[in-house]
Amino acid sequence: PNLYTAQTEIYHKGELIDRLINNFGFRYFSFDSNKGFYLNGEHLKLIGTNRHQDCEGIGNALSNRLHVKDIEMIKAAGFNFLRLAHYPQDPAVLNAADRLGLLIWEEIPVVNYVTESEEFLGNCKNMLKEMIRQNYNHPSIVFWGYMNEVYLHDAHGDRKDEMAFPDEYLSWTKYLSNELNNLAHEEDPIRLTAIAIHQHDRYDETGISEIPDVVGYNLYQGWYSSRSSDFGEFIDEVHEKYPERKIIISEYGAGSDERLHSYNPVRFDFTTEYQQSLHEEFLKQIKERPFIGASAVWCQSDFGSNTRGDSKPKVNQKGLQYFNREPKDIYYYYKASLNPEPEIRIASHDWKIRVKSSDDDQNIHSIKIYSNVPELEIFVDGKLERTIEVNRDHIAFFDFQPKSKNHIIEARAEINGKFVSDQLELCFLSSAKLLNDNFQNEIAVNVGAPLQFTDDNDCLWLMDQAHSENTWGFCNQGTMPLKFTKGILGSKNDPLYQFYREGVSKYRFDVKDGTYEIEIYLAELTHKEVGQRVMDVSINNNLVWDNLDLVKEYGAQRAISRKFTVSAKNSKGIEIGFIAKSGITILNGLRVIRLSN
Repeated sequence: PNLYTAQTEIYHKGELIDRLINNFGFRYFSFDSNKGFYLNGEHLKLIGTNRHQDCEGIGNALSNRLHVKDIEMIKAAGFNFLRLAHYPQDPAVLNAADRLGLLIWEEIPVVNYVTESEEFLGNCKNMLKEMIRQNYNHPSIVFWGYMNEVYLHDAHGDRKDEMAFPDEYLSWTKYLSNELNNLAHEEDPIRLTAIAIHQHDRYDETGISEIPDVVGYNLYQGWYSSRSSDFGEFIDEVHEKYPERKIIISEYGAGSDERLHSYNPVRFDFTTEYQQSLHEEFLKQIKERPFIGASAVWCQSDFGSNTRGDSKPKVNQKGLQYFNREPKDIYYYYKASLNPEPEIRIASHDWKIRVKSSDDDQNIHSIKIYSNVPELEIFVDGKLERTIEVNRDHIAFFDFQPKSKNHIIEARAEINGKFVSDQLELCFLSSAKLLNDNFQNEIAVNVGAPLQFTDDNDCLWLMDQAHSENTWGFCNQGTMPLKFTKGILGSKNDPLYQFYREGVSKYRFDVKDGTYEIEIYLAELTHKEVGQRVMDVSINNNLVWDNLDLVKEYGAQRAISRKFTVSAKNSKGIEIGFIAKSGITILNGLRVIRLSN
């Protein structure tokens, strides 16, 4: 972008008393309901992200340097669009957007629900007027947003199965929308107004979605509901029903936790693999639809959210970067898809330790690579393995059979006489050897979990499995609930306790004879009253914990672990038994450590 400078000076009786310097630019734009967004007469697909400014260890008090670094990371990903959610942000942000060429949606904090009063209306108008007047000269701004998901909570601020939306409240929200939309156009007749709505018919029923110039849809198919592949069908139906509506996908995304991984990721499991699959699906569908003028990932970085109880309580984990701004693997998918600079990223930097199910020829690992070059040379431990093609979605797969515990994988390409590459050391543990004397001396199981979890001490907790001969696992199926909470007391390793198995009666480890330490991990996340769950625990038929009532002895939502030293004799291994005295049994985790032969 070309920027110019206007210097304004005020003189009184020939003396300079004030000076103001503003940057500004020249551009024009339009938005067609079928063809999308145009900048200076040329079609431009806006693909971008949302930004919350708070940062781990800092909160909202960011320096200008950190504000600018955020914007530079967004630009480096190849994005050309940024929604500043859900509040006007520091002038350093807009200055950086002007300089780098990011187009901006800026909005006031009218979020989730509103108050039916003239005082509330007056405050909203004042915020909108101040935002527009303060930032009018920034050429990066093209949308003024004035409300977000105002029917996500009801008239009382509640969000539950039964929501209270009296007719008076619905009429008031429409009146508020009209007033703010009209004010925005009075203050700035050039830029477009916008609101963001979630997937609910109430916005169309009240007519709110017909008021602004542009409607942003916050859509989470594949995360909070249905499948990510359903997104395209839904937005096609909207476009068919409202062909004149100018559409932006103002939010989409999925949460991820660098500690959680799965070969078979599923919705809402917080694995990095599921987050990757959802973004790959959404971006493909967004690109295929010209009527989607703009889209914005939710969110650029993880951020604090006091009401959330996910795998990292009080953090919204949908970012392309972690709370400390470290990029996730998925960040490089967008960089490979949008930034023309050559990019190669082995999409496993967040998953460096993997567990093999066996050592036979069928144990194949698919290694995913994000890149924008047509072909990649794959090296394993320094030797060229093969050349693979990158598909049109900027993804390549390398099927690999590990031969040892550690392998160094490198993906390389030569571009204009220069090599571009990414390298990663992967560690492969063998599930078949986890109890072998020659391999390692401990095994940890995240009972009830269909995924791997690495805790803060780098202990790898394996996904749960059924017992079979010469291995380990549960002897009866039981049930596998998953309960996200706003924090497990006494532990930072919430996923170890959020996954659990109820109704378990026996858990076996077919270890060799010797002395072992058994650590049992428990937390009561369901019951709050004494006596609702009481059980006995035995090891090799010896009672070790009788009449255990977690609520009575420790309290609800508290992480508990207890160690026992046992001997495995006569090739019978270790069997941990659970007997219900009241309610049903529960087990969250087990750790077995060999002390001696």
